[in-house]
Amino acid sequence: MKFKPPDIPKDRKDIELLSKEALAELVWQQQRLIEKLIEEVERLKGICNKDSQISSLYHVRLNSYK
Repeated sequence: MKFKPPDIPKDRKDIELLSKEALAELVWQQQRLIEKLIEEVERLKGICNKDSQISSLYHVRLNSYK
């Protein structure tokens, strides 16, 4: 999944020149991006947990044949 960060001026002085509406839009875009990133992190954690559980079961079964 690709995430495109909002276009934010790199220089603080340029940010200070933005209108209140432009700043509000940037904050809103960043909040949406953060929410998507949190969802993606949780999805990836779920995949890692499943992989870990499968790996643990595999090792338990292998050890039971010894």
